[in-house]
Amino acid sequence: MKSKILAIISIATLMASCSKPDNSNNSNAVNFVVNGIADKNVTQYIDTSIVLPLGFEYVSGTQERITVTATVPADCDITPSSFSGTPTFATVCTLHVRTAVAGNLPVTLNTTTASGATKSFSFNLVAASNPYCADAYVGSFDYVDSNLYDTGGVYSVTTGTTNITRSTTNPNVLVTSLGNITINCSDNNVSTAAVSRADATFDAGTGTRTSNKIDVIRAIHVHDGGPTFNLSDRWHFTRR
Repeated sequence: MKSKILAIISIATLMASCSKPDNSNNSNAVNFVVNGIADKNVTQYIDTSIVLPLGFEYVSGTQERITVTATVPADCDITPSSFSGTPTFATVCTLHVRTAVAGNLPVTLNTTTASGATKSFSFNLVAASNPYCADAYVGSFDYVDSNLYDTGGVYSVTTGTTNITRSTTNPNVLVTSLGNITINCSDNNVSTAAVSRADATFDAGTGTRTSNKIDVIRAIHVHDGGPTFNLSDRWHFTRR
């Protein structure tokens, strides 16, 4: 099940204590500050949602509408991705973070006035280091399990949804409905162990991973009472 941390911060408290100065390209533009942005703590590989109440407070100058967009790190998105208003106004954004790296990850709010003046306001996602890279794949995935004859042709195809969890005994092993997958944290490779059953032998499997997908291939030697035949077993997981 996807692990989530929900950080909900009071608008009133943030506006009183977390005003951010801007980086402006035009000293004559409408002057405003953004209340409610400050550095946020997250953890490497952990799926995290942060609720971000924002207040755009008018200070001086000619009133005009501003449009706001955000520049966010890889494996991070923000909702809404763009919005507008005339200071003073407030909005609430949600940051969804699942970073593969630790350290300070900058988030920048970019504002453009109706007359074309730009300002930017920045803060950091402070990602604590996590030694267990398998945490990056905890959550809900769609899967396709394809068994193909080694001579060509389809033996069977199964599709479904599985909640991937991390093993409680081996922190870099994922537990899925198809079987366990070992994650190699030093590269993008994955593997599965060899398994012997009365009706079939499963060779050790190999595969690759991206931030949202895992692919595994292994050989199956079927001997269920008839002549032995061989299959290529292919797992394909995609994050929901």
